[in-house]
Amino acid sequence: MSRVITGYHTVEDRDNADQVEANGPFICVRNDAWLGTGYYFWDSRQHWAHDWGNKCYVFKQKAYIVCEAQIRLDDRIYDLFGDVMHQEEFAAAFDELDKRFPLGKDLFVQHVINYLKKIGAFPYDGIRAADEPNDVLSIEFGGRRKEKMFIGQRVQICLINKNNLVLPTFRIIFPEKYVI
Repeated sequence: MSRVITGYHTVEDRDNADQVEANGPFICVRNDAWLGTGYYFWDSRQHWAHDWGNKCYVFKQKAYIVCEAQIRLDDRIYDLFGDVMHQEEFAAAFDELDKRFPLGKDLFVQHVINYLKKIGAFPYDGIRAADEPNDVLSIEFGGRRKEKMFIGQRVQICLINKNNLVLPTFRIIFPEKYVI
């Protein structure tokens, strides 16, 4: 099953709007990128793109640009947010890697993804995953056991390549001065 969502991509504003729209999205190659090297988007909520811009750019007294694009979510996306079987596969790989990881060294999500790639168990063009920010809403289902449902998890998509990007939908939506 395939569906298309709107993703939001945040970049530094260097007064180069034409270049951003012509060449974006831009690949993230940082060593600490949560899901590894790729083109990062926030899934469906523009708010997260602005939150990221404020944390990464405004904090450093720089401006930022938010772009949107349509992204196809299909069987080529490793969906750690919406696919229980992918979550199970990931947990099994984490357990296997954890047995081999050096004591005292932290094991992160990107290490597990890189491990899956290394052993040939990652035939995907992108990854979708969520975290629980401080302002996530948790609501109890009721009953004695106190289980909760979580609303407001930040969902991020990392496209390893641009295969799932619906072109030519990439465009600037913020700041207003660049919107046509």
